[in-house]
Amino acid sequence: MPGAQIIAAPNGLPYSRLGLSVSKRVGKAVTRNRIKRRIRELFRTQKKSLPQGFDIIVIPDREFLNKRWDVQAREFVKALERFKGESEPRQ
Repeated sequence: MPGAQIIAAPNGLPYSRLGLSVSKRVGKAVTRNRIKRRIRELFRTQKKSLPQGFDIIVIPDREFLNKRWDVQAREFVKALERFKGESEPRQ
């Protein structure tokens, strides 16, 4: 996903979990918190489209907030679809 690195690993559970790592290099606290809120909302609203049984870690960069919401949602789902049907960790 442009604007973020996504790492996913199978967790052996019937649901997926989200982890976030937003560096201080991305911006000040207000910017980092806004990015985290947006990613959590992407995860929440797209849950039915995402692969189940994965721990998903998102590491955004500075460019993450430069895109519109609908573009981010589409790219988020597309980036995670490549993990469907896998059982080994992958970046």
